[in-house]
Amino acid sequence: MDKSLLDTDILSEILKEKNPDVIRKANDYYKEFGQYTFSMITVLEVIKLLVLRFFDLLESKALALDWQRASPKLKLWTPSAFLTCWSPKL
Repeated sequence: MDKSLLDTDILSEILKEKNPDVIRKANDYYKEFGQYTFSMITVLEVIKLLVLRFFDLLESKALALDWQRASPKLKLWTPSAFLTCWSPKL
């Protein structure tokens, strides 16, 4: 088995644990190399997903508690504004 760079799709499949072939190959790879290797792009995509999920949760709580009226400045921190500030320029 050769050392490989995992892309975001394969990492996603490993984390889902639904495809037995992917799980078997991922386990074999890990046994041989002791770690997975993935690019900074994959790391940023995972962080972006986590940030979006965080803002979805924050937005659902904000709607329930009506934070928009209590703090109008909260509107500035939308997911798109945050990601625009933190996304790499490709």
